[in-house]
Amino acid sequence: VEVSLLLPMSMLTALLLPAASYVLQRAGPPLLRSPPVRGFAAARGARPAMAEAAEEKRATADVIPGMVAMEASPATVRAPGCPSCEVEWVAKSKDVEGTEAERLAALRGSDMAAYIGEIWEYGQHMNDTQRQELALTPDMECRRFVIDASTPPTPLMEAVYNATMVRVPYEQACYVCGPEQAMLLRTLVAIARPRQALDIGCFTGYASSAIVDALPRSAQLTCLEVEPTWTGLASELLEGRAASFETGPAIETLRRFEEEGRRFDFVSLDADKPMHGEYY
Repeated sequence: VEVSLLLPMSMLTALLLPAASYVLQRAGPPLLRSPPVRGFAAARGARPAMAEAAEEKRATADVIPGMVAMEASPATVRAPGCPSCEVEWVAKSKDVEGTEAERLAALRGSDMAAYIGEIWEYGQHMNDTQRQELALTPDMECRRFVIDASTPPTPLMEAVYNATMVRVPYEQACYVCGPEQAMLLRTLVAIARPRQALDIGCFTGYASSAIVDALPRSAQLTCLEVEPTWTGLASELLEGRAASFETGPAIETLRRFEEEGRRFDFVSLDADKPMHGEYY
């Protein structure tokens, strides 16, 4: 009887560990809680160190010890008319999911302590990365209301969005901003009527399409993007529009603009988040 109770109790422990971790993080003494994130003001003057730390964080944030992470796809743009990259990504993720399930099942049979340890690590990972997202269910209802109540995106915006979702690997395409955000951006541009607009971090050009679609006829949009693959696609999708593209690190381009005396009366900033303070 004692042996038959070991596995159920172990599984119960495995289920309770993430919950216990959450309680300790929220209600425990200060030493158990995550340190606060320092503001950009404290980091000014330490730009290289901040950039290196941000890169290291991006490289390790989604990796759990012992688990096999999916390999990141290189920046890729497929030819028009290709099969959807989203379908390919779903199939690829299912293969990785099956391999991981087999590994965990084997670990559970050979080393229950190690198995429970990985469940603990996963619970910690969920606390660190998903807690806010899991708490946003009411906001999803608000988002659906905003989308339903908003003016639909323009044909140009739809064309850029659909091309991104079809021709760019899904794990990268999913970073495109939402339609309601793009429409808000377009509305703000239409109200401001800028002559010189700047889009920092244009990706495949979806937000840029919202801006350029609302610009006055004599206005010009300048788009910055560090990845030449995305710049190439964005310039292809916005061909014939009043948009120019600069490829390279945004901080260097902005310093050059400052030296040249260039001025902009509308700026959209959606680039690598750790550097937003520096761009500003």
